[in-house]
Amino acid sequence: MTRKRRGITDVDVDRWTRQGFGQGEGDHFKPWAKVRDVPSIGRSARVGGLKHWRTHHFYSDVELGHFIMADFRQGIDEIREQVALLPREETIEIAKLLRIRHPCYPGTSTPIVITSDIEVLAPSRDEPIHFVISVKRRASLLPDAKGLARTIQKLTLERHYWQHRGVPWYLATEEHYSSMQVLNLSLLRPDRRTWLSKERCHAAHEIAERIQRLPRSGKSLRAFVSSLPQGEDLGFQDFGLAVWKRWVTLDLTRAIRWNSPITLKEVRGARQHDLSGCW
Repeated sequence: MTRKRRGITDVDVDRWTRQGFGQGEGDHFKPWAKVRDVPSIGRSARVGGLKHWRTHHFYSDVELGHFIMADFRQGIDEIREQVALLPREETIEIAKLLRIRHPCYPGTSTPIVITSDIEVLAPSRDEPIHFVISVKRRASLLPDAKGLARTIQKLTLERHYWQHRGVPWYLATEEHYSSMQVLNLSLLRPDRRTWLSKERCHAAHEIAERIQRLPRSGKSLRAFVSSLPQGEDLGFQDFGLAVWKRWVTLDLTRAIRWNSPITLKEVRGARQHDLSGCW
């Protein structure tokens, strides 16, 4: 259900907090706001998760790009977006200490619940990986950008919140990833059912073995997937799964074209890969 975004009061904020927005773990995490709730300057997007049964919500191509790169990173256990910095009283207190005016909801005196764009978590034998990314367009951080001073103040509040918790916080723009790599990964990204399918994983593994046997001169993507027993459409889907499982390592800095040769950065022995994570 769409939540109202005008004339917001403390009652609204308390209700949304009790309902768990901006909080939770795994399948049960709820972003503080979804793409239907607030207007977006950039293109908004909803993306099905691979690691959990939920939909991710993003307000710009830049946010989506950083999500895709984090999602493709090995070992990542969970990615959250629009994470609420709760309790709200803490960011209000930080603002007082820093002598910064705490932002309020438009047209009200109600302090907003500040959110972080992306939170990334991963298990580790030594120390778990946990960091937060605040995403901005580069243009909004240029010296002549409108409202730059206020933008910096808001980012400072967010940074201090995570610093108090010992969580690394990073400010990132579209310059911090390869747009071509994001485009390629988006084109090849499987859905969650495919990601977990035993049948599709075995098919993708077979594709990795076939690619190992391709001649050095290469073969066009169209010719390759057309030669697969599962057919062109399903073959392309399985090819994408093989890339996302990292059984096939494409040169993702080059555009993937239907009639161009498959360009490999590296091909590892497919038989050495563990398929247990597919089901």
